[in-house]
Amino acid sequence: MSPLGGMTGLSRKGESAARILKTAVAAAAAWEIAQAFGSKHPFFAPLAAVLCLQVTVEKSLRKGFQRVVGICIGVLLASVFTREIGIGGWSIGLLILIGLMIGRLFRLPEYAYTQIGVSALLVLTVGEDATYGLDRLAETVVGAAVAVGANLAIVPPDYSRSAAASLSRAAEAFARHSRLLSRWVGAGANGDEGEHLRRSAAELNDEIRQAADRLEQSMHALKFSPFLRRRRGRLRRLRQRMQKLELGYLHAMEMQRILLERSQAGPLEEPERRRWRLFFGHFADGIERWSNLANRSETGGDKRCFASMEPDLPTLTKAIFEDALILEARQMLDDFDGADRRLERLAPETSVAFGRISDGRSRGHDLAEN
Repeated sequence: MSPLGGMTGLSRKGESAARILKTAVAAAAAWEIAQAFGSKHPFFAPLAAVLCLQVTVEKSLRKGFQRVVGICIGVLLASVFTREIGIGGWSIGLLILIGLMIGRLFRLPEYAYTQIGVSALLVLTVGEDATYGLDRLAETVVGAAVAVGANLAIVPPDYSRSAAASLSRAAEAFARHSRLLSRWVGAGANGDEGEHLRRSAAELNDEIRQAADRLEQSMHALKFSPFLRRRRGRLRRLRQRMQKLELGYLHAMEMQRILLERSQAGPLEEPERRRWRLFFGHFADGIERWSNLANRSETGGDKRCFASMEPDLPTLTKAIFEDALILEARQMLDDFDGADRRLERLAPETSVAFGRISDGRSRGHDLAEN
């Protein structure tokens, strides 16, 4: 395991411990604040603090807002039912139905409209006086505010280091895949061995997707964190490098597809094999140098990482341009054959990454959403 991978494991344990600490402190502070204001039901404040304290400040704000909106609607509904209809089995069912329908009608998040039903039910059935609903709403506001404050003040969430480690792992996977391509081409580019390449490409796709997800989480973590503004510059640089890595992956998959198709027409000639074996081998070395520059936070050296590769490529001639045009023309015709194979032609595993084929695992979001 790389040093960055070990640091990521330690940082994740630290993040978990920090969240536990913040949750405990927020719950205790919310209780004391609620009691200081003379609440009859102070337990709602620490409950809200525990439920609203999320991994990032932005998520804590969102969860707190959703909870307050849901409880506000639920309290109003229960107040109307208590005064006009009373308590009974059918009235409880009708109350829950109306509350959930209001949530769906206004397209509230699922957490918000479930809070409508829960709050309405509690106010209707166990609210001993008119202050119960107001206390529940007020203490929820207190708990949510304390949760956001704790997330801001106590070890603010910062995932920039783990995002850098994820990017480094994706670059390492890219280098490994390039070396595999180099060995495959050097051995004659046997089309029967293409399945190994596809599995490697699928693993590379997973690493790139995980790095993109971690980087997005890091950007969201700093969205409402004024104490971590200095990290935003680093994350912007990481995002630029992530975009380069994603584009490089797409180019590599297209080159792999072309080589696989070329291998079906017969074995590669020795000059071809040597050229592309050197190209992919040198590219793997360049990716590793590029990743090391990112780890040392050096900028401006990207071009130097691949400067030695120009001799690997032949001089562009009229014949090469002609072949490239023919290849693109054939691909354009294939793309209009009635089936959308825009993703599948890169590699079958991208169909899974873009949600076209289920691989039986839960995914937060895919590359298409990024």
